[in-house]
Amino acid sequence: MTTINALKFDEYSGICICDEQRGWNPENMRIMSSDKIRPVVPQYIQQEFGLSAAYGNTGSSSIGDEIKYKLARLIDQEYQRRLNLNKKKKLEEFMTVREIAEMAYQLMIDIKHQNVSDEILSKFGFTEEEFIQGFYVREGEKYEIKEKDVIEKVYQHMTWEKRGKESMPVFLNAAIVAGYDEKEGFSIYHLSQIEQFSRSVDKFFVTDGSGRDPTNLVFSEYLETLPATGRNSIDRVEGLFTAIAAVQYACRRSIGVGGYAHIKYIDGRQKDRSKMMIDIEDSRAKLASELVAAGKSGLISHDHVLEMLDNLVYKNKSTKSVNEMMWKKTKDVKKLHRLLRGYKI
Repeated sequence: MTTINALKFDEYSGICICDEQRGWNPENMRIMSSDKIRPVVPQYIQQEFGLSAAYGNTGSSSIGDEIKYKLARLIDQEYQRRLNLNKKKKLEEFMTVREIAEMAYQLMIDIKHQNVSDEILSKFGFTEEEFIQGFYVREGEKYEIKEKDVIEKVYQHMTWEKRGKESMPVFLNAAIVAGYDEKEGFSIYHLSQIEQFSRSVDKFFVTDGSGRDPTNLVFSEYLETLPATGRNSIDRVEGLFTAIAAVQYACRRSIGVGGYAHIKYIDGRQKDRSKMMIDIEDSRAKLASELVAAGKSGLISHDHVLEMLDNLVYKNKSTKSVNEMMWKKTKDVKKLHRLLRGYKI
């Protein structure tokens, strides 16, 4: 239950944005601490090759966290493997974001198979691989798997054909991989385990999770305001405003979305490669969300909101100075207080 989104500004830059809410038990108790989008390229590789990528997941948070951890480790291992093949000499090039997305999708499939196999083993005494071969051996004894009811139950576990709640955390997972590499520029990839695809996103945005319907509406409406020739280069401040507005709309319309927005800004133009990916989180993200809410409510002019977002996120001005400006620029201080405290205005 979440909203994960990626938005491409141009050939060099874009953002990933998500909420932080997680529901973790049958009563759907909410926790505002989930880190759904994380960088997956080790810092030393980013520095050497100008490669930066983030992975965002929706579905089971534990499986998503496992994929993010293992993906970063696999990228590190792939670098060491290529370095050894090159006899420890410096590599001229490394992976692309496309290759990282392919690696992530394969990892998603492998983890699904492992979880399914573990579940089958705990319930029936044999693994997924043994089921496929039709028999298993224990202590030298061969046992054939031929009971029709067992075969049918195992098949349901393996395919999730009846969409039961028991296997939902294993199958109902999707992800976004977005980033920049010097060969292909900024790109976005959409992965889905239940729909079984891994594909490049040919439009300027993608959204997934339980909040994707409301976020799709906001992004689509923004797309309609752009001329056909202007969709390959989106103003980064307008794009940020739209992305935050989309997450806020999802928070209001989807029960599974909530908390602060988490934002990753990726810029391939950065000369200092350590700053290619910037995190906008916590108090800075909260203030950015308040600015957008004030702008959408008409309490601060759109131009002033864009100016303050630019100062806060891209020019790294202090939250204190931007917060002070917000109160100076509002048309009605009392109404803004009420809006930010959650009242209807």
